[in-house]
Amino acid sequence: MKPERRKLILFGAGGHCRSVIDSIVREQFSEIVILDKKASLIGTKIDGIPVVGIDDARTDLRKQGFDQAFITLGGTVSNSLRSRIASILVSEGFSFPIIRDPSAIISPSSCIAEGTFIAKGVIVNCGAKIGKHVILNSGCIIEHDCKIGDFCHIAPGACMSGSVTIGANSHVGTGASIRQSVTIGHNATIGVGSAVINDIPDHCVAYGVPCKVVKNG
Repeated sequence: MKPERRKLILFGAGGHCRSVIDSIVREQFSEIVILDKKASLIGTKIDGIPVVGIDDARTDLRKQGFDQAFITLGGTVSNSLRSRIASILVSEGFSFPIIRDPSAIISPSSCIAEGTFIAKGVIVNCGAKIGKHVILNSGCIIEHDCKIGDFCHIAPGACMSGSVTIGANSHVGTGASIRQSVTIGHNATIGVGSAVINDIPDHCVAYGVPCKVVKNG
């Protein structure tokens, strides 16, 4: 017997939403719609998926059988916002699929939590643990035994060597490289192209080759 196909709401109609839509295996869902804070987008479509309302419309959609939600906000400053939205949606009874592009390579011994997006060309190697609502963006590499905290965003082309740990709500910029066994704290931002060879603390901005903390708090 085929599993029941469920109805899905995407939250956010920006550029990251397009990437997510392009990776969805649409046959897994009976219907997909988008909500966004901009009322001017209602009635438009994002790559064939209709924008049907602003965020408050989720209550009516829930009554119509839309029980799956996915947060499609990207960027470098949205991690805390995605966390707040997820808390609201959990309290309202929504559940969250994992959306994985068919081109991604995922070890069967890895562990990936709900709400995570795995984009084109991503590699997640053996023993890696990926938290809730993580963005693994195009072509990033998560090597063996890495731990990526909830609501992190690993930007395109970033590379985590083995046993790297990244705390919740952190952002690793495009093309950054992180040496094996390095720990990056919570709510940290690693700049584009950085080479991280030492641990990085919580609540900071760090970048460079080698990567150094340039801003705390």
